[in-house]
Order: sequence, then C-alpha cells, then structure tokens
Amino acid sequence: MTGPVALLGSGEFLPVMERLDRRLLEGRPQRVVHLPTAAGQESGRRLRYWRDLARTHFERMGVEVETLGVLDANSANDPANVSRLSGAGLIYLSGGNPGYLAVALRGSAVLERISRLMDEGVAVAGCSAGAAALTEVAPDVRSGGSDAAGLRLIPGVAIVPHYDALTRRRRALGEMFTRSASPDTTVIGVDENTAIFTDDRTTFEVYGVGRAVRLSDGTVFGPGDRFEV
Repeated sequence: MTGPVALLGSGEFLPVMERLDRRLLEGRPQRVVHLPTAAGQESGRRLRYWRDLARTHFERMGVEVETLGVLDANSANDPANVSRLSGAGLIYLSGGNPGYLAVALRGSAVLERISRLMDEGVAVAGCSAGAAALTEVAPDVRSGGSDAAGLRLIPGVAIVPHYDALTRRRRALGEMFTRSASPDTTVIGVDENTAIFTDDRTTFEVYGVGRAVRLSDGTVFGPGDRFEV
C-alpha cells in the first residue's frame, strides 16, 4: 500500500488545510514528523516560526508533531533523525528553497527512509518548496533555477507553487519549470492556500480555496475537481 500525497501551493499548517490534513492522517498513526529542510538557509528565527506554526496547528487537531533538525546533507544522514521518522502517520516538508531541499536530501538516509515509509502507507505532504522538491523539478530560487532536478518521489509531475501570486513572473516561472521538465512531465500551477491530493499517483483532487492549472493547455481545476496526469 502506497501512502497518499498532498502537494500545496502554500498554506501549510493553516486552518484552510485542516480538512486535507485529517484526510492524510485518516487510518494512520496520529503523529506528524515535520522537516523544515527547505528553509535551512534561513535564520533561526524563521525556522522557529515554521516549528511553532506546525506545533500549534497539529496540537489544535489533537495530533502529535515533531520537527526534525534536518537542515543540510549532514543532518539528513544522521541516524538519529532517520530513526525519528519511525511511527509517523504523516511526513511534512514545509517551504523555502526547492533546489536547496532537493540537494540536501538527495541520496540521503532520510530520503531513503521516507521512500520506504511511503511504500508502507505513510502519508507525505509538501508545501511550496516541499511540493516542488517531491516531484520532477526543483529549481534553486536563489541561483535563478540552477540544478533543477527534483527528488522524483512523485514522478511525472512538476509543481509551480504560489501560482496565483506570481502575476508578473508567472509566465517566466512556468516556462522555467516546463523547460526543466521532461516532455512527458505534467506541469501544474497550484494557487496559494490550495493543494492537490492523490492516493494513486495518477488521479489528483483539488483542496483549498484556489485552483490548479495545467500549464500545457491552460485547463483550470477548482476545489473538489479531479484530474488525471
């Protein structure tokens, strides 16, 4: 049994995503392991912000949550961090720099463990940078898109997060993702406070308040809509 996956344009740990989080945890241990790795280049204050936001959100839901200090390649290979993934019902990768997240986790013991847990039915969510890094394309936003390979835990898809907030940069950013993706990759723009959910890696359902847009043909999917890739 492969665990379900949610890919968010933004909105991690906010009330707008509570219904989605409950679906991800349905029938699974009520324990969330949060990886703030994508923000590993940011300040300690910013990292504490993500930790505290996750704790407030999930404790309000009656769910145990633990934030791991997986901030770079070294900590992604720390056996203590690998062991603390055990018992999770949901593994959550929050926002930051998608390229940095992909580089930090690629080939690591933490990533190998996450992949195995997904195969065992554990749910995974990625928001913004976390969503992009889980898929085919994860550009380094601090270097203009260099080293854009994602982790490919969710193959065949690339996510452009914050899609509705990228008014002036939307076309250029969408083109960057499309250019970095293989021809058979479906590139999806996901609005803020919006997610796409899948439990079979083929059919996706839109959650939240915004839209998902298939960039190849401009097809728009609203809350509750389902589409295939």
